[in-house]
Amino acid sequence: MSSTIVLPIPTDGRRGTMKSKQLVDRRISGDESLLRPDLLISEGPNGPMHILDITVPLENRPDALKVARETKRWKYPDLAERLRVEVSLDAIVVGALGTWDPENDNVLQRLRIPKRKMTTLQHQAASAAIKWFRDIYVEHVTGVRQY
Repeated sequence: MSSTIVLPIPTDGRRGTMKSKQLVDRRISGDESLLRPDLLISEGPNGPMHILDITVPLENRPDALKVARETKRWKYPDLAERLRVEVSLDAIVVGALGTWDPENDNVLQRLRIPKRKMTTLQHQAASAAIKWFRDIYVEHVTGVRQY
């Protein structure tokens, strides 16, 4: 799903935006681990960096989104330590039935994504989550691959 959603991270140097380098679903050069964050944003050669993972948990209990966010945050602390720059670890969490975790808004604000783009992103993420969940469910029930 992470390749379905494009984060509109401003990189043009306008006021309130960040100049950044982005890596999507790739290993970090110089690191020997096999970890591949969904998104790594570097604000410069000496940091700070933002590591984001996108996750789509099944909304089968009230705290499912919170648990998914905490699980993703605990995935990369060793990697963050090895980078030797300031690193923020976060996640974008969208439920399989399209629920948008309100904490996502805080994450996107820290990345300086404009409010108007956050709304669009929320709709895109919810639509993508529902589409993929539906395809997986139909394949499970029918045995026919949907994608």
